[in-house]
Amino acid sequence: MSLNYHFLSTGYCTAHEAITERGGRWRSIRFHAICVLIQHPTAGYVLFDTGYSPRFHTTTRRWPARLYALATPVTTRPEWAVAEQIRQLGVDPAGVQHILLSHLHADHVAGLSDFPQAQVWCSRVGYDYFRPLRGLSAVRRGFLPGLLPPDLESRLHFFEELPVVERADALGACYDWQGDGSLQLVPLPGHCRGQYGLLLSEAGQPRHLLAADAFWREANLHEGRLPNPVIQVFIDSWSELVATIDRLRAFKKAYPQVPISACHSPATLARVPNADLF
Repeated sequence: MSLNYHFLSTGYCTAHEAITERGGRWRSIRFHAICVLIQHPTAGYVLFDTGYSPRFHTTTRRWPARLYALATPVTTRPEWAVAEQIRQLGVDPAGVQHILLSHLHADHVAGLSDFPQAQVWCSRVGYDYFRPLRGLSAVRRGFLPGLLPPDLESRLHFFEELPVVERADALGACYDWQGDGSLQLVPLPGHCRGQYGLLLSEAGQPRHLLAADAFWREANLHEGRLPNPVIQVFIDSWSELVATIDRLRAFKKAYPQVPISACHSPATLARVPNADLF
C-alpha cells in the first residue's frame, strides 16, 4: 500500500530561539505552520492539520483574542492557505474528505472552514478540554473558538473511537485510522491536551512520523537540548513533554531511517517545495 504526501507551509509566527531550545540565542526566528496533504489508496485525500489562514487575522482583531496575535506575530497570505495550495497542486479542496487534527491550537486549525465537506478527526480528550473555554482562558491555552466552523460537531469524530494497536516499539498504544496500519495516531502528550502525531507506514514498516508540536527544534530531539522551562506557563505538562521527547528519541534509535518531522522544525520546512518563497 503506497502513500503519497506533500508538506505545505501556511505561514509563520515569530518567537525567540532561546525559548525553544536551551542554549539558543535571543534572536527572533520563524516558526512555520506546516501541514501535510496525504493521498491514501482508499480514503483519498487526507489533511494532517490545516495551519494558518487569513481567518487567523480576522479572528484576532478583537480583544482578548488580539493578545494571541501580539504574543506570536503571524505572517500569512491568502495564497498560502492550505486550500489554495492544494488547488495549485491540482487537487480540488472539495475532494479532501478527511482532516486529522494533531491538536486544537490556532496554528493547526485556522484553515478548517475552507473544507466544509470534510469529516474532522481529533482527540475527544482534547476537544472536551478546549470546547468550553472562552476569553482569556482560551487565549492563554492557544485556542481561538472563532476558528472552529459552526457545524463542526455534525462532522466530528474522535481518535479514541478507533481500533487500538499495541506497538512493540516506544510509541506504544496507537489508534489505527483506516484499520490497515497505514496511518496510526500516536499520543504525544505534553505540549497540548489531546495532542497526537501521525505515523505513516507501508507494508507494515514505519515510513515517516509526523510529530506535530512534540518538539520545536531538532536540538530538542537529537541533542537533548530541551525548551526553556519558562514555557511551562503555557504548555499542558512539562513532565509529559519531556517523556514524549524521550519516547520519540527511543523510536528514532530503533528506526534511524524513519524521519520524525515536527510541525515547526526547520528540518520539516526543508521538505516544503519552494520553501525559500516564504
